[in-house]
Amino acid sequence: MKRTNFSSREKSLRDIFAIPLVLAALTVFGLLAALIGEGDVWRVVSWVALAAPIGVIIRHAAFGRNPRRVE
Repeated sequence: MKRTNFSSREKSLRDIFAIPLVLAALTVFGLLAALIGEGDVWRVVSWVALAAPIGVIIRHAAFGRNPRRVE
């Protein structure tokens, strides 16, 4: 079985952790907006902020790359 190299360069820490850190910050913001904010605007903002990581997970599960696929 031939092993393929998906990346021609090594990834930096910024490349690896950029998206997870953004999702973590968005989740913390959504939780704080739900706890501290009052009114319908804050409720909508918190729902959107907390739904974003779930949307990313669903999108990755549906359309993500399969690293074991050999061509």
